[in-house]
Amino acid sequence: MEPQAPSEAQVFELLRSVIDPELGADIVSLGMVPTVRVAPDGAVDVGVKLTIGGCPLRSQIKRDIESRVAVHPGVTSVHIEWGEMTPDERTDVMMKARWNARENAPDTEVPVTTRILAIASGKGGVGKSSVTVNLAAAVAAQGFTVGVLDADIL
Repeated sequence: MEPQAPSEAQVFELLRSVIDPELGADIVSLGMVPTVRVAPDGAVDVGVKLTIGGCPLRSQIKRDIESRVAVHPGVTSVHIEWGEMTPDERTDVMMKARWNARENAPDTEVPVTTRILAIASGKGGVGKSSVTVNLAAAVAAQGFTVGVLDADIL
């Protein structure tokens, strides 16, 4: 007897094990899978919306989808229809990814009393380094532990 084709719900459940490597959450929870269709012969079509059309991780996501869905004995083939998210969809997925990262962040040994100060400006040569050094010296003189990081963000 031939294995029965999976239901769409079963395929969605299988896709929950596919983690977006950049966003760190499963592609179903992130809203990246708007459609799943299953033909009576077990052919599965999965619609996937990427955050950007030229996503460099597309091939990895494709491999993960194909390998996870093909596990079901009733699946005869897996076809992926690629799309790109709208700006609103991209905003929504980023909010979900940030929430997921916050909720699943590992415990840290940094005490809750730790304070971080950022000294920044959109222009160079205005004295950020001088202010930073003098502020760090004044805080250290009060007995606090101080660290300084100077970075250019492009």
